[in-house]
Amino acid sequence: VAAFKLTSSALEGLAPRGFASKASEDGGIPLITAETRKPDPMLPMAGVPGRVRHNVGVGAQWHGYITKVQALIKGAKKYAEADPDRIIILLDRDILDGGCSDDELLDRYHRIVNASDGAKVVVGADVHQFPAYPPAKERFMGPFWQERRRNVMDEFGMDLHVFDRHEIKQWFTSYSFVNSGFIMGPAGIVEKVAECMLQFGNMGQHFDDQFGLTICTSRHPETLTLDYTTGLVLTAFFLKPDFVQSTPTGIKNVLFGGKQCFVHLNGNRWPQARGWVNWYRGLPKFTRAEPLVASV
Repeated sequence: VAAFKLTSSALEGLAPRGFASKASEDGGIPLITAETRKPDPMLPMAGVPGRVRHNVGVGAQWHGYITKVQALIKGAKKYAEADPDRIIILLDRDILDGGCSDDELLDRYHRIVNASDGAKVVVGADVHQFPAYPPAKERFMGPFWQERRRNVMDEFGMDLHVFDRHEIKQWFTSYSFVNSGFIMGPAGIVEKVAECMLQFGNMGQHFDDQFGLTICTSRHPETLTLDYTTGLVLTAFFLKPDFVQSTPTGIKNVLFGGKQCFVHLNGNRWPQARGWVNWYRGLPKFTRAEPLVASV
């Protein structure tokens, strides 16, 4: 990849500031996805029933992941204009709901933010950096980001090596890298993060949203941080499904020690993910243990 200069124009002026402790006065945490193959503006989530996704990809022509990011920017902008401090989530279509409540979701989010020096946008973590970009990998494995990882894990009483026995060893590096399938934070800042992804996702031959988010995150730790715990979102690829348990009311993450919020079944066409595909096919029909505040 050719060298470039990060102008940071999309994220200028986004130093941490105070934010509301609730999703919204009228309840609910908007979930925004970009599914161009579906004509429905609202899509129910797989997994535990109750949550729906706002589909901002309706009517768009797919031109690769740049289409996804452009649609997500529009979706985030809608909420940012109404209330820039409202917590929203941008998420991929291959994420299922594990059954945690809105209160649990917000509590985990705020604890990660507080353990990350106030960085208010939390993105999914991954065991492997893809696409590869050595400068960012050096940063994420360097002292600053690893200290942040330790602080986040300590906040939840989790050992840094808790995932080691559940890895696919020939691929596993560390649950320390960025996954762009889950982005959570105040709408006004999430919109700017998506714009940063658009700015830096061009790899020359093609556009990759995860490449863009990797660059933005590695260069802007004052704004972005990772869910190292899997408590918000478990990125499944390169991990084994032997630490998640199905119950009638949802999915329990044994390593985290509670009900899972979201599971990202990424890379499900690869042999490494076959165990998760079989796990997903064996899930029971769930019922939600308690009502959500609101889904929209």
